[in-house]
Amino acid sequence: MKTLGFATIAATAALFASAAQANVLTFDGNICNGGSVCGDGAEIDDTYGDVANVIDVQYNDDRNDGGGNSTLQWWAASYSDLSNVAWGGDNDNVGSPSIFLVPLSGLAVTLNGFDLGAWPNTSRTTQVTIREIGGGTLYSSGTIQIDGQVHSHFSFNLTSTSGLEINWGPNGYNVGIDNVDFTVGQFNGGIPEPSTWAMMILGFGAAGSILRRRTLVHA
Repeated sequence: MKTLGFATIAATAALFASAAQANVLTFDGNICNGGSVCGDGAEIDDTYGDVANVIDVQYNDDRNDGGGNSTLQWWAASYSDLSNVAWGGDNDNVGSPSIFLVPLSGLAVTLNGFDLGAWPNTSRTTQVTIREIGGGTLYSSGTIQIDGQVHSHFSFNLTSTSGLEINWGPNGYNVGIDNVDFTVGQFNGGIPEPSTWAMMILGFGAAGSILRRRTLVHA
């Protein structure tokens, strides 16, 4: 009976979160130059990855370029074993590109992971930094080596209601990003909707009834 009581409470607590929407930026399809087929060096549409009233995805080819905000560029192959990648920067070892994941309508975004590859199938050094928009640094890899033959995968579980910045560089020119995996959903710490409150009251009431019966049995 005790186990059932805790199960009921756990199930009720789960109602705080709405179903999350999963997203992966693979940089495939007609996503360049206003919805056209991409070619090597083409600019990726700044609307790619956006979902109305859910998430605004933004791209910056170099966060250190004095405030410029031109988008990332596309390349088909030779970034390790990846295909269709995004890259930025100005030239070899110069440029620190970013991808911004900005949730809308009071939602929260969770970064799950992404891949980095090195061009042209040659090992490169870079650094990965994850920042909360309007906040501080959540993760910094320090200087790392990206293998030129097999891509490097990064896994995270970082959540923010204000948004997250994925930054890599200073070698963002010869290091490209792919398979940016994130989810968007209701923030678990938010105030439940009235229907959720009703379900919670029923759940806690059921749990309380179970605990009362258990007390009577042992009285």
